[in-house]
Amino acid sequence: MSIVTLEDMTYPQFAESLLWIKDKRGRIIPFIRNPIQRKVHKLVAEKKKLGYRYFNILKYRRGGITTDQQGINFFKALHYGQSVVTLAHEGEDTEKIFGIAKLFYQRLYAGYRPQRSRKIKRELEFPELNSQYYIGTAGSRTFSRGSTLQRFHGSEVAFWPGAGDDIDSLVASLTEAASHGEGVLESTANGVDNWFYSQWKQVEEGKAGWYNIFLPWFEDPDNVILLGSEEEKYQILESLDEEETLLVKKFNLSYEQIKWRRATKDRLRRLFPQEYPENSETAFLTSGSSYFNTDIVNELIKKARKPIKTK
Repeated sequence: MSIVTLEDMTYPQFAESLLWIKDKRGRIIPFIRNPIQRKVHKLVAEKKKLGYRYFNILKYRRGGITTDQQGINFFKALHYGQSVVTLAHEGEDTEKIFGIAKLFYQRLYAGYRPQRSRKIKRELEFPELNSQYYIGTAGSRTFSRGSTLQRFHGSEVAFWPGAGDDIDSLVASLTEAASHGEGVLESTANGVDNWFYSQWKQVEEGKAGWYNIFLPWFEDPDNVILLGSEEEKYQILESLDEEETLLVKKFNLSYEQIKWRRATKDRLRRLFPQEYPENSETAFLTSGSSYFNTDIVNELIKKARKPIKTK
C-alpha cells in the first residue's frame, strides 16, 4: 500500500484526514469541516483566481472560521514550508488559538509530524522545513513587523486595541510582509467606531486587492431547533411577526430556523444582531456601544429608503 505524502494532499484532504479539534462540548474529535468553512474556502479560492489576495470576513459567533484559518495556516507551514501568522485581539484569545494549533501538532500522525523547535512560547517552528507558525496579540510588540510572510490571519479584528492609525500601520505591515502571499481578517461586529468597520466600507467602495465576505447565521445548518410536532409548525406560521415574515420571504428560512432565532434572541436580547447578524449594515449599526436604542435603530434601517446620493 502506497503512503500518501503531504505534497499529494489538498487542504480539505489534509484537514479532514489528519487534524483533530476540541468541539463545543469539549470532546477531542476529527476535524470534519462544516458547510460554512467549506463555503469560505471555495469562495476565497474563486476570488484569488480573479486577483484578490486579502479578505475581510464579517461573521456570526462560533461558526468555526478561526479554527479553519488555523488549519489552513498549519497546512501551509507543513506542506509548503511557509511562514504564517495569526494575531488575536487579547492575550486570552491568543492562548485559546495557540491551543488549537498545539492540538493539531500533538495529534498529527507521527509520520507527518516534523520536529518542532521549542525556543518561542507561541510559535511552532519547524527547522527542517524552514517554516514558522506564529500566534500573537495585535497590540503586542513581540510580533516582528519586518518579517516576510506567506500568509496572515487576524482574529476578532473589530476588537483589536489601539487607535485607527496604529491598526492601519499594523495591517500595512502585514500586507507588506505578505506582499506575495495572502491574508484574512475576520471578526464579529463591534459597532461603527472602529477600524474594521472603516475597512469594510472602504472595500465596499473598491479598495484594491481586498474582498468582503459576509456570513449570516442562517447559512449554518446547526442553527436550528427541531419542532416537537406538526402542530408547532402551524403555531409558528400563525405567530410570525413582520420582521420574521420578511426574513422567511427573503431568505427562505425554515420553521426550525425561526424557532432557533426566537430562542437565541430571548437569550441574547440586544446582542443578537451583533452575535448572529442577518445583514452587514445592521450588524455594524446595532452592535458595540451605542447611546441610542439599537432595536429602534434596526427598525428604522429596515424602513429607510435608499439614499439619493452618498458621499
